[in-house]
Amino acid sequence: MKPVDPSTNILMKNLQGNILKGHGRDNSNQLFIEFLPDKDREAKAWLADFSKKQVTSAQVQYEQIMAYRLSGEDGGVFASVFFTKKGYKTFGYDNVCEKFKSRSFLNGLKVPDQRLNDPPVNEWEEGFRMEIDVMILLAANDFELLEQITASKVKELMAFAKVHIERGRKLTNHDNQNIEHFGYVDGISNPIFFKDEIDAYQQNKPINYDPSADTNLVLVRDPYMNSSMEEPCMGSFLVYRKLHQDVKGFKLAEKELGEKLFPNSSAHVREIVGAYIIGRFENGSPVTESQYDDVPDAHLYNNFNYKNDTGGQKCPYFAHIRKMNPREDLDGTDHKSHVMARRGMPYGKEGEVDVGLLFMSFQADIENQFEHIQINWANDSLSPKQAPANATGVDIIIGQPVKYRFPEYGTSNSKQFALQQFVTFKGGEYFFAPSIPFLTYLNTIV
Repeated sequence: MKPVDPSTNILMKNLQGNILKGHGRDNSNQLFIEFLPDKDREAKAWLADFSKKQVTSAQVQYEQIMAYRLSGEDGGVFASVFFTKKGYKTFGYDNVCEKFKSRSFLNGLKVPDQRLNDPPVNEWEEGFRMEIDVMILLAANDFELLEQITASKVKELMAFAKVHIERGRKLTNHDNQNIEHFGYVDGISNPIFFKDEIDAYQQNKPINYDPSADTNLVLVRDPYMNSSMEEPCMGSFLVYRKLHQDVKGFKLAEKELGEKLFPNSSAHVREIVGAYIIGRFENGSPVTESQYDDVPDAHLYNNFNYKNDTGGQKCPYFAHIRKMNPREDLDGTDHKSHVMARRGMPYGKEGEVDVGLLFMSFQADIENQFEHIQINWANDSLSPKQAPANATGVDIIIGQPVKYRFPEYGTSNSKQFALQQFVTFKGGEYFFAPSIPFLTYLNTIV
């Protein structure tokens, strides 16, 4: 595996940002666009012009990161563009089924796949029921600036399109660490692609878990561009899913389970219940490392595996992070080929009912990454296969209601409880992030 040196790597200038590293802005608006019939020429011209002026390359994003590190300079507005299969066909690319080999991308999320356990399309939120051609992501630290630009672009688009908007907002705890609405530090375990970040991580010895990754984990050749070693044109598949979080139900379950498991203990001791469910304490401490939230620099801590917890007596097999990333679990297999680069953001204001996560992940292969994790790990009540009988269950966060066995930490004793579903799918789609040359020459390519 050769790490990416972003200061010299030639693929960066033609690659859209946010793929190899998150855009880092506090606010993000996603515009889901369905172009009106017989308006494809106007739409193509507008999108080509928007891409030339607005889309942020991975190279520019890296330069913005370095400027921020040196002087605190704000990178301004970030933008990227994504196509569905229908979007390609709307713009005249009738051979899209020949160019793309991904069954999932070509089918889209609206084609029923019972393995995902998603509700039928007529139960999705209305904005996701339309036939989406393109999604545009706009992001900025300045909320007012982002809203102004979003309003301006929507006004232009309304002449030839229907637009649905989703708004994501950074959520932080009292230590200014990124969290999701259940209150847990988020985004710790993403793969790392950049050489300087890999070098910094590998200063931790010994390496119990290596998050470094090759770009082929998330990048594929843009099928509509002539790519070469000297001028690579790469893209990535994007999975987008809006997930509602039942915060009240989750916190109530934490409280009730804590009282049943530890009837005579303090609230601090009972915090392990949430850690059993997530796999980490709220501050990020992995429960497999300690039964208390006392791991140093926990909000950054990713250097662990489950080799000392093969019986699931510290971190249950059904815990969310263990299901989503087994880290060479029981069979010793390296599962990194299935890992995704997650780039989602929370939506909704803290304390409101309508809150959740705008899940976004980049990958080179939807079937082998997102769908493998969702179907073969999260939704499989018998995964991992090597676990003791009756010790697993579906992912406790995103799975269906079921009974689970909660361990007495570090022992073979456990108690069984039933839990409800805390996360509900509201809509989404599969996209492809084309190379920047494809976008900027969109009006001339057929």
